[in-house]
Amino acid sequence: MNKNNQILFSYTGLLPANQSRMFKVAEIEFSKLHTLLLNHNYSNIIFNGGIRKAENFQSAWAVILDFDGTHRLDEIKKAFSAIKNICIITSKSHQQRFKANVDGTLTDKAIVPADYFHVIIKLPTPITDLVKYKKFMTNLINKYGSDPSCKDGGRFYYGHLNQTYWYS
Repeated sequence: MNKNNQILFSYTGLLPANQSRMFKVAEIEFSKLHTLLLNHNYSNIIFNGGIRKAENFQSAWAVILDFDGTHRLDEIKKAFSAIKNICIITSKSHQQRFKANVDGTLTDKAIVPADYFHVIIKLPTPITDLVKYKKFMTNLINKYGSDPSCKDGGRFYYGHLNQTYWYS
């Protein structure tokens, strides 16, 4: 099994969604994934031409579940502890009292401090069909109760400088 994965990262670093359109492919060892995600928005999906749109879906080397205060981090770590090739990384609003901006600064929108994080699951082989990807993601989302928008074939995630991470 190849230890490296393809991941798309934004040329523009940590900017808002409307400015994170062009993505570049990087090969990185799975155990070092968190180092790239400190300074770049990212996607588990490879897009034709690097342009982030569902219609440009080419493949997914991993799947990502997004938990926004709906589950405790320690519970999800326990649920995935026996599975290999998992990276759990906290999101920018993790345990904050106010919603975080893309750059990590806090807004005036109050939120209940909770665990906000992504679960990145490395696949043994990439998924190359968008319909299969959506079906696979729907099953995972339903099983673990994560954000249903993660099944979108044009999805990306915000990186941030203050993340914590855990690998299985």
